[in-house]
Amino acid sequence: MSDIKKKLAALSPEKRALLAKHLQQKAARNTPPPPGRRPPGMAPPLSYAQQRLWFLDQLEPGTSAYNIPLGLDLEGPLDVQTLERVLAELVRRHEALRTTFRDEGGTPVQVIHPPA
Repeated sequence: MSDIKKKLAALSPEKRALLAKHLQQKAARNTPPPPGRRPPGMAPPLSYAQQRLWFLDQLEPGTSAYNIPLGLDLEGPLDVQTLERVLAELVRRHEALRTTFRDEGGTPVQVIHPPA
């Protein structure tokens, strides 16, 4: 039996319960919130991919090297009001389309804006 197992076995039931409670609280503090959920007011950190692009933008500000241009040819009559509603709903549903980045003390964070 290892030393740690011997020490755990020697604990009283009360101390064992206290240790279990302490370990659960520590695990809860160190567990990041599940994706899509974060405490109110907490600026979400950048993903690794976002951090790479942030770093590259700091090296060469304003470059369009990582932009992906796209053009569409639409045929037939265009219902502008429906297109505007669809795009507004798309932006409302997807935070990534309303996100900018801000430097907070040398650390970039996401700023998610409300739907317009």
